[in-house]
Amino acid sequence: MKNDMHGDRTNQSPTVRTSHRGAVLAALASACLMACGGTSNSEVKPDGSGQAGTTGSAGSTGSPGSAGSAAGGAGTSGAAGSGTAGSGAAGTTGAGGATGAAGSSASCPAHTAFTLAVHIVLDVTWPATAAAGMGTGKVHLWNRAKLNANGLALTGDTWSCGTILPEFALNFAGTVVTGGSKVSIDVPNSVWDAPMIPMFPNMGTLTGWDAGSKIEIMPTIALVGLTMADPSAAWPMSYTGIMARDDDSDGNPGFTAVPKQGGGYVAPPTALGLLGSAPSADKIYLASRTVVGLSGKLDSCTTQSGTANVTAFDSHVVGCHVMGGAACTAAQTDFVDQSRTAYMVVSGVFTSKQVADGATCADVRAALPM
Repeated sequence: MKNDMHGDRTNQSPTVRTSHRGAVLAALASACLMACGGTSNSEVKPDGSGQAGTTGSAGSTGSPGSAGSAAGGAGTSGAAGSGTAGSGAAGTTGAGGATGAAGSSASCPAHTAFTLAVHIVLDVTWPATAAAGMGTGKVHLWNRAKLNANGLALTGDTWSCGTILPEFALNFAGTVVTGGSKVSIDVPNSVWDAPMIPMFPNMGTLTGWDAGSKIEIMPTIALVGLTMADPSAAWPMSYTGIMARDDDSDGNPGFTAVPKQGGGYVAPPTALGLLGSAPSADKIYLASRTVVGLSGKLDSCTTQSGTANVTAFDSHVVGCHVMGGAACTAAQTDFVDQSRTAYMVVSGVFTSKQVADGATCADVRAALPM
């Protein structure tokens, strides 16, 4: 299944992520240290007895210590002044300088609106099929979230901006059928850059705006390439139970993925055959449902990270295109759908950062690369 926090259209419910930003400024002042000594007066009487020296003048008060740093440390004490001793009694020591003021604590500004780039990484497994072995890998998802803040309550919309799925190896039977050794399904970035990819509303909360504050995004259902009367209903066993929708506006149901070819990669077959004799699908039309919640913290005024909690990661093949031919028949689509990789999410994490309000999906992918 693919990433399901997508596009520029309403009526869907995404997973979101939020963020915050701010800047910390601390004034730094350097201390100027000065000290003045007393003069010396010594007089010798004819009888040789010494007269007590004049008390040395008090040393000048040290300059105030430098201001505390941004971390809020105490200021440095001024240097102690010292008087110069007379010929007789020692001069009086000057008073020390005043202690510098403590620095102020860092804080991040609150926002009423901001935009986040979000990168979700899922550890997944998949079972063996008739043509492929079981395996493990990572799914990468990118999203753009435009959020509004009412105090510490967050609402907004999210668009999907990218998906990368792990490749899988074929077993002996799969190699005999396809003539290759592995399959990798690519969802082009052009899919997520399409103007009609749906957007999904989201909501969440913060405990504050400063680094270390917590962020929670409620689990949200995101549907891409299909509609469901009840988005929380049981996932259909077959693609025939899917009400497909052309979300990338390319004239085909669902959204379009393209299998890699060459270098050991083969397109998935649409039927049984020996050494690639069965027609292969050079385009696969997908539909997916993802339910993800985010739980984390603010790492700084502009970045966040934490756990991605996935409760659904479903997909179906709702159509395909035969290489060098026409659209797949219903039987061919069913064969590809029943042979698809069924990902099971083991764990997930996310990172996010604030980007310009006018950021595109390309900007999001560049801001948080793999």
